[in-house]
Amino acid sequence: KHIGPVPGEQREPLWQRFLAASEAVHLRRKEFVDVRSAQEGENLKVKQALLERVLPFAEFSTERVNEWRSRTDELQEIKKEWEATGPVPRAQSDALNKQYWNAYKAFFNRKNDFFKSLDSEKNTNLQAKYALIEQAEAAQQNPNFDEARTIIIRVQKEWKDIGRVPEKQADKIWKRFRAACDGVFER
Repeated sequence: KHIGPVPGEQREPLWQRFLAASEAVHLRRKEFVDVRSAQEGENLKVKQALLERVLPFAEFSTERVNEWRSRTDELQEIKKEWEATGPVPRAQSDALNKQYWNAYKAFFNRKNDFFKSLDSEKNTNLQAKYALIEQAEAAQQNPNFDEARTIIIRVQKEWKDIGRVPEKQADKIWKRFRAACDGVFER
């Protein structure tokens, strides 16, 4: 339309060439769309299988740090597969992605809650061990050896029962506690 009219004797052959070219483009596009649609269908099956593997992670819970770490590694491997899998049909894409990422986030929220709780427990244990160190250091100053020895033995038993402390302080407080205990027994 923008070029202007074609001379009469060339109009029909030019029109036929245009129709043939248009048909070829439409056929190639249809082939492309069909292949893409089939691939999206395959991707959908793969992602649904990955989703089935991810859903149990949303409910995972344990009191063992190593289990959290191994499950995190497993989930990260599934995530790599998920991201490597191509697109899925738009009609299912949003719901599928939402389910996947909700389960993924639920796992990491539980993991974060576990480690926050663990850190809180370790800090509580640290305060309890500091209190035992103070008792041991006070016993070290006690002139009555039998009384001091009894206190140290009790404090040592309590120390073992308390549990873990933050790793940054573990060695430092152990050395301080050990020095106070040794100070009593070296008399």
